[in-house]
Amino acid sequence: MERIVNVIDQQEAEKVLGQFAEKKKKGPYEIQHAEEVNIPYYILRIEMRIKRAFGLKPKIIEHTYWVNTIDGEMIRTKENPEKEPVQSGTVMNQKLSRKKCYKIAEDQAFKHVTRFYKSFWTPELVLEEKDCLCIGYWMFTVKFENKDQDQIILINSFSGD
Repeated sequence: MERIVNVIDQQEAEKVLGQFAEKKKKGPYEIQHAEEVNIPYYILRIEMRIKRAFGLKPKIIEHTYWVNTIDGEMIRTKENPEKEPVQSGTVMNQKLSRKKCYKIAEDQAFKHVTRFYKSFWTPELVLEEKDCLCIGYWMFTVKFENKDQDQIILINSFSGD
């Protein structure tokens, strides 16, 4: 399996974690455990065609959706980032089937096109699977001073979110 090339290493992820704790006023904390995990995503290209009146050509909108196979969270992008083989970290098990991920992407695309492009006709959606890739995350188990339980915080190793 392949993944997106990591941009953020563990030290940088720890800095992001510190900024998060400061911003959210979580107080002092201690990192109990840190590990790298890879979450699989289906990358789907969706072409949305909107019929137009008076013999005009249909309006065509194309989006690339990344559907998280664990929780169904979506990312919309324009380009495909650089890939590399998964060399470190655990690859998480998929919880959502391919069919469910397709349905999530189709629903999101339909909502987008009907919200931003008004038409009398129902848009036609054409879905194409491009790839199944992982995005690396730094998973930190953190003990905050003012909390009883440890918290798990994931930091995207591509974007830093």
